[in-house]
Amino acid sequence: MPTFPIRAHPAFERGEMGAVPTGASTREHAQDQQLRILHECAGYSWPEAERLRKRIARAEEGEPLEVEAAQFIQAVERTLGATPAQARAIWQMVAEFRGYGFCASHAHAFAQHAYASAWLRRHYPAEYWAAFMSERPGFWPADTLRQMAHRQGFAVLPLDINHSGLHYRCERTPQGKGVRLPLTAVRGLSQTQAEAILLERLERPFASPEDCYQRVALPRDVWMNLVRAGAFDAMLDRRSALYQAQALLQTHPGGARPWLEAPLPPTPALPPLELPERMAWDYQTKGYSELALHPLDLMRSKLLELGCKPLVSLQRREGGPVRTAGLFKFLQKPPSARGFAFVVVEDGAQLAQLILAPPLWERYARTVQSAPVLVVEGWVQPAGGLLAIQVARLWGLPLESTAVSGHPAAAEPGDAVALNP
Repeated sequence: MPTFPIRAHPAFERGEMGAVPTGASTREHAQDQQLRILHECAGYSWPEAERLRKRIARAEEGEPLEVEAAQFIQAVERTLGATPAQARAIWQMVAEFRGYGFCASHAHAFAQHAYASAWLRRHYPAEYWAAFMSERPGFWPADTLRQMAHRQGFAVLPLDINHSGLHYRCERTPQGKGVRLPLTAVRGLSQTQAEAILLERLERPFASPEDCYQRVALPRDVWMNLVRAGAFDAMLDRRSALYQAQALLQTHPGGARPWLEAPLPPTPALPPLELPERMAWDYQTKGYSELALHPLDLMRSKLLELGCKPLVSLQRREGGPVRTAGLFKFLQKPPSARGFAFVVVEDGAQLAQLILAPPLWERYARTVQSAPVLVVEGWVQPAGGLLAIQVARLWGLPLESTAVSGHPAAAEPGDAVALNP
């Protein structure tokens, strides 16, 4: 920004306008800077400066703001003794600060939090993810967080009736650190019920599903979810545990020993639990699975037949066209986007943002909001560290019935349309 040889403002001389660029940089970084320029350079009162700041923030991109510009330029010429060209240069800097912005104190607090989080994630990843998954800030679902943790290179340890606590926590294993699932990850199991399990476990570890059933009173559906979620996998296979759990429900109420001691009927030979069925049980009872698999892995051959490239293979590719697929995560359509919709999809640990222009949103809105798996054609666009795809065509697919029927996105398949490439 040019200097002002006619008459320098005292604020510049005192160095109080350190936030105002005086060298090559002519861009503001915080709302406070904009207010200081409006007040110190144009002589506006603080309320006047705040009103103009809000007016500029709400202005559409490219809106000239001619009345405001003329008033500001005259005020700067009068206050600083600047030339019209110099005053217009200051206005240009002020007028570019549009849309959403932070005040300096907010930005500082946000930066401090982001730096501390990044440091913990880099140096203590397991501890960081244990805390992050317990708090669940933001909008990321638990299964996406598990994929992110897996990408960091450590395991999410399975649910265990004798080891899981109330919250996610870091544990050491022979292979390194891992994050243990909590009892409260089981759907329907409250913190009070989890505490009852922990207190009973202080007496002695549980020896079997029958031992747990007799010592802790749980509602029928919670008890069955606990078993189907794999809480007793360290003792016996899940099908056998489920058989015993159902048999116990027919003998006596939970939380007490039967009046007449009698052994449970022998468990018959049961077929092993296949991976797709185990993943389905995991999603139905916990919302995600500890398996190092993604729901799309179970329908990978079908996606390859449709010509869909995995999202991870598109990271270094720009341009197009490409065809790919992802599991729907969430939709964003802010008013400031002028009709554009942004859909985040997932394939393993790789996320991608699908960009739908207004006409395409009108055409595909129902599919996006109903189909658990989205197949798209489009062009990969550079977007910093995020994989972004400008959508040209879109189809919806249901999750395979043999895959993850319990995935939240598969609850209501809706009007997912068939893909005919």
